[in-house]
Amino acid sequence: MNAGRVGYTTYLRLINTALTPETAANYVSILPPASKHGVKVPRILEVPTLGAALTVANKHIPETLMWIDAQLETETMMVAYNGPIHEGGPIEPTMKINDQGKYEILYVPENNELYNYVPVYHAQFFAPGDYYFKIYEMPPHRVERYEYSKEYEGAGILEKYSYVYLQRLVKMTNEESIEVSRLYNEIDKFMKESITNFITNGVTDESWQQFLNTAKAVGVDRYVEIYQKAYDNYLAKQ
Repeated sequence: MNAGRVGYTTYLRLINTALTPETAANYVSILPPASKHGVKVPRILEVPTLGAALTVANKHIPETLMWIDAQLETETMMVAYNGPIHEGGPIEPTMKINDQGKYEILYVPENNELYNYVPVYHAQFFAPGDYYFKIYEMPPHRVERYEYSKEYEGAGILEKYSYVYLQRLVKMTNEESIEVSRLYNEIDKFMKESITNFITNGVTDESWQQFLNTAKAVGVDRYVEIYQKAYDNYLAKQ
């Protein structure tokens, strides 16, 4: 992209990436063309997952808990995302506390250099959104993602509910989980083969009907039925 050899990308962000500012200025966000035909974009739902656990073999439980607790201190989490706020680190401070008492980004290192110094992959910030906005002066590369999300929401192309409900929150019996796993493998194989065939040979009314018939045969309806039951049970307990 920086060499000017790419005209389109599905990458979400332009700011704070490996793109040069000159290259980023040549791109503009667009809505997915398939959205005109009713195709929806998955909605993300962030669900905290297990990140640390103590075992009975731990001989320093109080100290370990203090260390874990320290990881959730506001400044620790801010630095894990955005880089140092104090002098003396491997790079110059990337943040400061501004006149309003908020954390504010001073600069974003070029060429993704920040990723060499902060645990971005494992970065975390567990706090209500209202608190986050009170303590953080949102920088352009954060606002950028917000604006894209708002654009997608306004166009009505985001799915109403997130698939994460089914992926992480609903519960199944052991028997249902085994059956779903088996069905998924068969459906996934069938879908990949079908997509390849459609791309290679095109789609006709006959081939599309055959696709629908085969989908039923490999268990798509049963797959949906199991998840629907699990989701209904989840809603009933809320």
